[in-house]
Amino acid sequence: MPRKYAYKNPGLLRMARFADAASAPLARFFKRPEPDREPKVVLAIRLDHIGDQVLSVPALKALKAHYPYARIVLATTRHGYELLTGAGIVDETIVVPFSGYGTKTSLAGQILSVFRLSRVIRRVKPGRVFDLRGDARVILAARIAAPRVWLAGFGDTGGSFLLSFEPARDLSLAAWKRPFALLPGARPESFGGPDRSIAAEPLDPEILRRFKKVGRFVVALHVGAGTAAKLWPKDRWKGLIHSMARKYPDAGFVLIGDESARLIADLLVRDEELRPYAARIQNLCTEVRLGQIGTLFEEVRMLITTDSAPAHLAATRSLKTLGLFS
Repeated sequence: MPRKYAYKNPGLLRMARFADAASAPLARFFKRPEPDREPKVVLAIRLDHIGDQVLSVPALKALKAHYPYARIVLATTRHGYELLTGAGIVDETIVVPFSGYGTKTSLAGQILSVFRLSRVIRRVKPGRVFDLRGDARVILAARIAAPRVWLAGFGDTGGSFLLSFEPARDLSLAAWKRPFALLPGARPESFGGPDRSIAAEPLDPEILRRFKKVGRFVVALHVGAGTAAKLWPKDRWKGLIHSMARKYPDAGFVLIGDESARLIADLLVRDEELRPYAARIQNLCTEVRLGQIGTLFEEVRMLITTDSAPAHLAATRSLKTLGLFS
């Protein structure tokens, strides 16, 4: 059965297929069983979107349980660092500047990302490396840094011939369960479920004071999104707030999100039609850090959000959530 790749671009798809086919004879140098000896350091790599970082938490816990005497290091993005630092899930988090999927990065920028990551891997000196995402650049960086390290991952974007171990792809698995295929014998159900340890930094006292002014039934509205295609227009948010505020007198609203979300939030709080409800609306965009979002969700009764990271973080608090899809 032909391999399925993550690419939608026909040119990239053909390139990945050609590279894997041409390099297949090299696979015999890298494919091998995992060594019996317990490693001193295990490096997990997850360099993509915030929601995917949240979904990786159960697998990181499983790694810790699978290698109880090893130091578990996570190479991640700035957002992953904010989410997981202090949670005790891994022993160390390292931020790696890395060009993400969907960004228009030059070839030189992509190559620079590979060498930045390879320097981190060389410095960590891992006995095992796990690519939890499936990124040919991560696989290549690991092989440049440590040609003989035992490397497990997914060849979704190419480079499978460089892996020591690649599990069979099961498309029926939920996204958070997929990395467990890299750890044969690990049961996802033993490590899943809400985890209140991530994004658990305390809220600033001033934020709490403003928060408590809006009403008894507080609804968090995440008015941003990771991509323009997922954004909800300002007029739809206005209609939603207007309808809920009129129907539920005890409801208050806190607007959350990053810099791009603040543009929409600023327009909402200044909107003439929402002026009668101004005392029940607080704009907290950019004022609540990513590492504090979980703590904020402990205080609210409901979240309404686009298809983005807060939806995944809300699940860690068992918070009632309404997802909006454009």
